[in-house]
Amino acid sequence: GLKKNEAIGHSVFGKFFDQNFVQPELAAGGLWSTPVDLANFTIEIMKASTGGSSAILNQELAILMVTPQFRNWGLGFSMMGNAFSHPGSCEGFRTILIYHKDKHQGVVMMTNAESGDNLMREIMNSLARVYEWGGMAPREREMALLTEDVYKKYSGQYEAGPNVKLDIRYEKGLLKVHMNGEFRTTLYPESESKFFILEDRHTYTFMTNEKGDIDGVAIFGVAPATIRAKRIL
Repeated sequence: GLKKNEAIGHSVFGKFFDQNFVQPELAAGGLWSTPVDLANFTIEIMKASTGGSSAILNQELAILMVTPQFRNWGLGFSMMGNAFSHPGSCEGFRTILIYHKDKHQGVVMMTNAESGDNLMREIMNSLARVYEWGGMAPREREMALLTEDVYKKYSGQYEAGPNVKLDIRYEKGLLKVHMNGEFRTTLYPESESKFFILEDRHTYTFMTNEKGDIDGVAIFGVAPATIRAKRIL
């Protein structure tokens, strides 16, 4: 019954996958769902947190889920001011759930493409403007003016973990980030060493050693931990 309505995932280059990826860690991503199901789940969480329902969780646990417990994380949700959210991604798919507690408004978006973040970002920006979701509207930034030599000194290969390699290249006047061989994002300069991206609020800051050579890049974002990638080439 449900199999015929199953979406087929696509790579960042638009190539569809012959067989959809099945998450081996079932607790983290083994549940297949729909935007309507997730919207109803979110509504029930909010009802429970205000004492209006106990169909899924009791009030105490629901409150812990939608208030900060460790840095900007509740029990399962990322907190952004008075809103909470949770992204989703696996091979071929990108999704996001966001709910604004003050406005009692939210959105669930699901895409069957690894490039779906770009579409969801544009939709999210429009919703934040129209419905005045404070703290979630796109941030305006000014690009710093850098010389070609400055860009080129950051070009190289960086390693963020055993299976995570970043290839940062100077292309068409800007730095492009490729991860494990696939294009990921473009870096825009905020200062000589700090760069931002358009997809979200992550920033990339290049680090130097005692000799002044570039030896790594620190990636700051909404996650509790900063990702530090060491330059290997």
